[in-house]
Amino acid sequence: FSNGGRSLVSVAIESSAVTPECINLGFLKPSEQTAAAILGMKVMPIGKEKLDRIWFVSATNDYFGLVLNEKNRAELLGYTKDQESKVQLYSALAGEMLISAQADSFEPAHLRRNYTYLASALRPKLSLHATTRLQGLDGWPTGVVAFPLKQMMLGPVQRQKIIQDELDWAVDTLQWKKPLRRETQGGATEFRTLEPPLLVFAKGGTAKADTLGASTWNSLASKGMHHLNPDNTNVTLVGIILGSKDPNDRKIADVVLPAMQKKIASAGIKVSGTNIIEVTQANLNNLTKVLAQAHVGPGDAVLLFGTKGLGSVKSEKMREALKNECFRGGVGQMHVASQWFNIDKPAWQKVGNVSPMLAEQDASIMNCAAGLLAKLGHTPWGISGGLWAKDSSRRQVVVAGLDVCHLSRGAARSSSSRGRAHIVAGTRLSSHYPDTQPEVFGKFEAQMEHVHGENMPYDTIKRLIPKPFASGRVVIVHREGHFNPEEIRVFEEYKDELDASTAFVLVEVIKDRGGVPRMYMGTSNPSAKGVAAMLTPTKAVLVTTVPSIGSPTPLGVWLRQIIGKVDPIMEKEGWLSSVYDLSFMHYSSLYRKTRLPSTTHFADRLAYMLAQAGGDPEVSVSMGDATSQQYWL
Repeated sequence: FSNGGRSLVSVAIESSAVTPECINLGFLKPSEQTAAAILGMKVMPIGKEKLDRIWFVSATNDYFGLVLNEKNRAELLGYTKDQESKVQLYSALAGEMLISAQADSFEPAHLRRNYTYLASALRPKLSLHATTRLQGLDGWPTGVVAFPLKQMMLGPVQRQKIIQDELDWAVDTLQWKKPLRRETQGGATEFRTLEPPLLVFAKGGTAKADTLGASTWNSLASKGMHHLNPDNTNVTLVGIILGSKDPNDRKIADVVLPAMQKKIASAGIKVSGTNIIEVTQANLNNLTKVLAQAHVGPGDAVLLFGTKGLGSVKSEKMREALKNECFRGGVGQMHVASQWFNIDKPAWQKVGNVSPMLAEQDASIMNCAAGLLAKLGHTPWGISGGLWAKDSSRRQVVVAGLDVCHLSRGAARSSSSRGRAHIVAGTRLSSHYPDTQPEVFGKFEAQMEHVHGENMPYDTIKRLIPKPFASGRVVIVHREGHFNPEEIRVFEEYKDELDASTAFVLVEVIKDRGGVPRMYMGTSNPSAKGVAAMLTPTKAVLVTTVPSIGSPTPLGVWLRQIIGKVDPIMEKEGWLSSVYDLSFMHYSSLYRKTRLPSTTHFADRLAYMLAQAGGDPEVSVSMGDATSQQYWL
């Protein structure tokens, strides 16, 4: 990558070991406890063709169920192509656990494909943490002891030799001149712990952001949403069941629809409508007709019930395509909001067996209701930016997010520029109440624009961060990846067109998976949320989330440049705190927060939603007028 005009090469080394083929996850006895324990575990599928990828357990008890039976065996054989896997499926005993695995890649998680394996076809990658976890599970052989990590470790001389060999290979391949100057950075590193922000509701009510969950919904219901969109307080809610082949699907929808109505109503929205439409497989190709049957208008909402009859791959594409179709019908006005329910999942099967009154208290219902409120244009809660969002000169501090995404153009899959469309997705975040609560972020706008490559031209930046939003304010700009020198020059020139008090704070948010550092507290415990290692005063490695299993994957957060005058607190830590604080603004989940700040996470989600929907990105960009409805959730 480029840094100030210099080309830099980063080489990382990772050591790992796996069990032999005779020791695999097939020893485990299927249970919900076991399924939860192995989620996220690194594995190696049996088969040499997959040895060059990092795989991990992505789901259990998913589309095909928890264990192998004769029905799903036949379905799996229909999907399986290689002969070795078919032989394993034919010979496996009914009752063996089924596990979904996913290969790590640079694609967003929602675009990666899950592959369902027999447990006996997966070997675990060994580490002290993984093997200790396996030892506590029913069925795992007692003779497989925790792997002695000290036997894996290479000495400094060995590691440096391996890194140098890889670097030499890269230089030869790229035909660069030798020798390259190597740069290392050592010495004492400053560590900071950032405090989580406050969630802000109506009537001055607040709650700690690190207590996401049912308590957040209770605060919302008792104190009121942070901002109620006055143009959309009367909503019609309609259910659409897609491609169902099971009578039980209707039973689940009959419970979920009234439970969602009550939940939305408890947030202060008047809700009507009890209609549920069933759409057969034959009619799924005409999405416009599907939505027309619902008889909903701008500002209304549809609950889309995906069923097992769709199949896992079609279900994913159908979800994004219908979201896109809902938005397409609302250009220049409020559009129809949509909420997807994959009702063949165990969580929804459970909901279908209770009354609507009990279902209303279900975690999944609360989760979906919070997301739907944001899709209807409301703000369930705001985020208090604290001191960094309060400027001493009384300028309003606002935040923008930019991400350049490269999408397939129609059916073309070529990596050449002719087969790709380049989309800049931009987000803008400010306060609904700049006079009384300027430091509380909740007003969200999103916009897209077509560009011709990775660079964002002058006019594009001016449209995505327009003068009324930027002039006279301190504008923090989160850019996923690195700003190039031309983009920085654009911001310098743009500032000259604005009020003299305007300032731009350019922050790079780097989420690279390859060679990311690991951070720990002490010798073994994963680092806590909010811990930042300050590599330099303007470069940090920040832990925004800690997974339930495994160690966290920190973000790189670089302060690239400040254009204009800002307060000392912004220059010292405000740029970093803005990334951490805004990672809590994720309305589609009450129970987890995003690794990325909402500014770049939503921009990325916005563009890739179009890719998954399969529409022409150039046409879709024409729908990119700023909207407060967060339809991409």
